[in-house]
Amino acid sequence: MYFVLGLIIIAFILVYFGIDRKRQEASIAKLWERLDEKGAQKVFEPAMADALPEPARRYLLRSITPGTPLAHSIRLHMTGSMRLKPGAELLPMSADQILAPPHGFIWKARVGRGLFQFAGFDRYAEGVGEMRWWLYGLLPIVKAKGPDLDRSAAGRLAGEAIFLASALLSPNGAQWVPESDTVAHYRMVIDTEPVTVSISVKPDGLLERVSIKRWRGDLEGKKSGYFRFDVDEFSDVKTFGGYTIQTKFRAGWELGLPSEFPFFYASIDSAEYH
Repeated sequence: MYFVLGLIIIAFILVYFGIDRKRQEASIAKLWERLDEKGAQKVFEPAMADALPEPARRYLLRSITPGTPLAHSIRLHMTGSMRLKPGAELLPMSADQILAPPHGFIWKARVGRGLFQFAGFDRYAEGVGEMRWWLYGLLPIVKAKGPDLDRSAAGRLAGEAIFLASALLSPNGAQWVPESDTVAHYRMVIDTEPVTVSISVKPDGLLERVSIKRWRGDLEGKKSGYFRFDVDEFSDVKTFGGYTIQTKFRAGWELGLPSEFPFFYASIDSAEYH
């Protein structure tokens, strides 16, 4: 009798988890549609970059073909690997993402192998960040919200704008400041979170390194605060719909320092600009 009762309780729990997962998927699908809405589109003209610092000008001229509609969002499919904490092994990853700076992003992924596989999403919109992840697509293992995550996700959104070069034109909210012939900074205010991003640009207009002043909650005993988040090892240049991006890269905290935590290695397989 107790065995049967136990099975019934487990079945009810699994049904509840399944309903919750479906509810979250429906919510994410609606948000995806809102972020993907098209507005009136101008086309890119090289003169639009004339007043920008030289590294930013080179980057934009390399990134957007003249006459290309200025997209307000990008849909990405990527594969690669990631680690969950310092020193952990790399796990295979595949993901779909919509990115619409400064409005928001959704990153839906499947991570892991064998018996250890989980799926879920990171998202940010309307000032709120959230992480929801399920083991085997059903058992909830991560449900995270809060001010630390909001601020960190806003920083991520501003930094990932490098893949949507049209978002970095000054009329779209990016304020540029020069540093040198190879480095410039742009500042974006994501809802109420000001974010500064530095880009290092090669003479041919390709990115060498991107650094974000990004909020981070407690990690391995370090207190919350602003830390440097980096993207580097860019390679494999491809053009999609008039936009040229470097499709392979790695990302992590304080890369190149003794405290570095590289945890994300990705290859963008496709990109659609809207």
